Amino acid sequence: MAAVVVSVAEKLKDLLQAGQDAEAFSTDITPVRGYDTTEVLQDLDTLHCDVVIAATTPELRSRVGLDYLCEVDVAIRKKFGVADADADTGRVPNTSIDPLVLLLEEIVEYVAAKSRRGLASTPPAAWKSAVIPVPFHPEHLQEHRQFTGVVRVTYEAQKTAS
Repeated sequence: MAAVVVSVAEKLKDLLQAGQDAEAFSTDITPVRGYDTTEVLQDLDTLHCDVVIAATTPELRSRVGLDYLCEVDVAIRKKFGVADADADTGRVPNTSIDPLVLLLEEIVEYVAAKSRRGLASTPPAAWKSAVIPVPFHPEHLQEHRQFTGVVRVTYEAQKTAS
């Protein structure tokens, strides 16, 4: 049996893949569950969609169970080449970044709409919220020409002690 937050993250990855299969997003994604979104990408022009555990907060529900608030990040990352940058400023143009910021919003909207009945994780999880705490990571853009944006999704799962 997997940790509650691992099960939630895996099911969120599956939900995002279903959204991709249903063409719910303006940009193609291939969600992958992992543990690192801080690395600087080496491959140019490949969009990465990482689903990673952000935090887990267990709260005592009763003598026989806990509520787990499971926060899972969906990180969208893409590295741009030197040729993609403006020749005068060296910056990646807004026209390259704006669609990725839109993709973050689309992920929030899709996950909120599809999670209303809960997430079929083990144990089942109820959607609580979704925020975009990092619409873009300034240092990644400035230093590495890499877009990194994050959606944080929070679910609540109840686990009964065995």
